[in-house]
Amino acid sequence: MATLKELAERCNVSKMTVIRTIDSLGLRGEHVVKKGERGMLDIDDYAASLIADTLLKRAEPQPTPAEVEVKAQEEQAHAQLEATAAIYRSWIEESKKSYEAQIVALKEQLDVKDAQIAQLTALLESQQATLDKERETSREASEALRDALVRANNAAALVGRLKSASLMQRIFGFKGLLPAPSEG
Repeated sequence: MATLKELAERCNVSKMTVIRTIDSLGLRGEHVVKKGERGMLDIDDYAASLIADTLLKRAEPQPTPAEVEVKAQEEQAHAQLEATAAIYRSWIEESKKSYEAQIVALKEQLDVKDAQIAQLTALLESQQATLDKERETSREASEALRDALVRANNAAALVGRLKSASLMQRIFGFKGLLPAPSEG
């Protein structure tokens, strides 16, 4: 329980101001009662807290014009900063969308190039297989040609020997001129 004087001193106001506040808040009777012959007011804790809050709120100092102007300048600077930040955010968002679109386009191009590489690799492998097959065929043909040339040379040499054979050799069957049957 607080007295009128204590409350006035705590809030740095006059006793009369405290009485007016009690009346304006309607606290007489229930929370504020007269006590003793002299009529001292006895104020309970709830009323004291409510009165102190009300008086301290009224006692808050009003800002000076310079403080008001500084606050207005700060608010204006903050608003300008927010506007600038909004412009940058918008630009960043647009750039992000543009870069994402470019990334998608480049990925698509990369997929196309990968498909082309795979196709060309398959074609190259096919051509390499064909080339290897043709080399094998060419090697086999070359060996066959070499064998044919050897046989043709042997046959030409044989014909030459037969032409140059003497009459006696011709009569006795070209013995020694023809290859033996085992030579093939």
